[in-house]
Amino acid sequence: MIKFIALLITTTAIAGALVYSVAFSQGLDLLNPQFRMIGLLGLVTTLYAGIRISLFLNKVVFAEKDTDGQSSVKKRSAFERWGRSSSLDARMDARRARVEAARAKQQSDIDDAE
Repeated sequence: MIKFIALLITTTAIAGALVYSVAFSQGLDLLNPQFRMIGLLGLVTTLYAGIRISLFLNKVVFAEKDTDGQSSVKKRSAFERWGRSSSLDARMDARRARVEAARAKQQSDIDDAE
């Protein structure tokens, strides 16, 4: 947890410096009270970017290694949390079979018409 907090603080500081320097280079001082709302928006954006980057780095950098030296972090599909459904797979296989049968029948009807 301490490593994650250190990553969070570091990445948030870097993202904040980047946002502030880009805004300042365009002539916008985010610390000026006149631009308070855009400064708060920049702060929220910086916090979000820092959290997302630190979560990614925490997963990649501090991944536990297996005995063979490979990382234990598995590549997962974006849809994995939805789970697999054997009944859905069976229905999709049945649908594919019906579609293939219909295409074959259509092709044989076309061949018979000629």
